[in-house]
Amino acid sequence: MQRTTMKRANDKASKAFREQTILQAALTLFANNGFQATKMESIAAAAGISKGTIYLYFDSKETLFRRLISQQIGAKLQDGIKQLENTQSLSVVFARMADEMVMLLTESPLPQLLRILISESAIFPEMVTFYRECVIEPWLGALSKKLGGDERARHLAKLVMAPYVLSILSQEIFFANQPNDKETLRALFTTQFKMIEQLLQKQD
Repeated sequence: MQRTTMKRANDKASKAFREQTILQAALTLFANNGFQATKMESIAAAAGISKGTIYLYFDSKETLFRRLISQQIGAKLQDGIKQLENTQSLSVVFARMADEMVMLLTESPLPQLLRILISESAIFPEMVTFYRECVIEPWLGALSKKLGGDERARHLAKLVMAPYVLSILSQEIFFANQPNDKETLRALFTTQFKMIEQLLQKQD
């Protein structure tokens, strides 16, 4: 019984490791060659597995890309949303958001994924829709609720996200060969959030 349990655990760990290897290979190829130009067999070769084996894990490129978004970005944002919901002070909310945004921009594949989405959105609009449903809408919903829950709050939530999106576009289009500077990004987000907080205080 113990041997069977250990074997199952090892098999599960091996499968998880191989899945991560496939995802990393796919991300690299998508970023370098584009989503449309990347073939499943190329991803399999980069991951060190056969063409047939990759289909045991993902039935299509679209499924693979969705997993990248949900696992690499969506799961991380869920932690941020929970913190947002459990925090009362708006100043603390914005400070945590600044830290979260800096982390996503400098320590996650988010910029690469968004560059792929932007460059091929006209060809694969369903991928953009999935990203919006998996990442944008949950975050906007939680932030809008924290800011008041009405239509005005939703507009403010979009304003909060504006420097975040602008930073990604700027980095990927104009400064792709230069690493993001964490302190510069944090200063940008902090300044923006303070302006929004002051605006809210004046209107209360």
